[in-house]
Amino acid sequence: MPDINNEKRELYAEFLSERIYGAITLMAVNISLLVNIATLTIGHAYAVIIFTTLGLWVASLFAFFMSYKIVHGQLIPRAKLARSVVAHRGILDSALPSIILLAVAAMGIISIETALIVDIALAATTMAVMTIQASKSTYGNVKNAIISVAIQFIIGAAIIGIKLAIH
Repeated sequence: MPDINNEKRELYAEFLSERIYGAITLMAVNISLLVNIATLTIGHAYAVIIFTTLGLWVASLFAFFMSYKIVHGQLIPRAKLARSVVAHRGILDSALPSIILLAVAAMGIISIETALIVDIALAATTMAVMTIQASKSTYGNVKNAIISVAIQFIIGAAIIGIKLAIH
């Protein structure tokens, strides 16, 4: 991690939290789209990805604003509002691979099925790298890091399974 001050580090942690949340949700959405590939169109896939992402982003911001008002009894100050928008942008960023890969499919370069498979694989790889990085920086020995990674993968798979069961 680059040498940055504590405030920027906290903002980056919040951004990553939102990015991870969005990525896990969109991975589940992409799996559900892949399951229904026979009737799926590019337009429908775009709509699902974009509206899911926007819905998550708005809900996340709304939850932050409401919790702030409840705890502090006042509207959120402008500086905190701007900071919150930056942090919550992580959810929007999580949709970029899906949008790019669907655009490639729309151009006929790859199939929509391939776009979804590559997107799921890319999200899974990204999550694996983040999990390994988190474990590497937290644990001093390889055994504990491997156990941590395994537990985090199980939790991630369970979250995706729950989201898929709903869809």
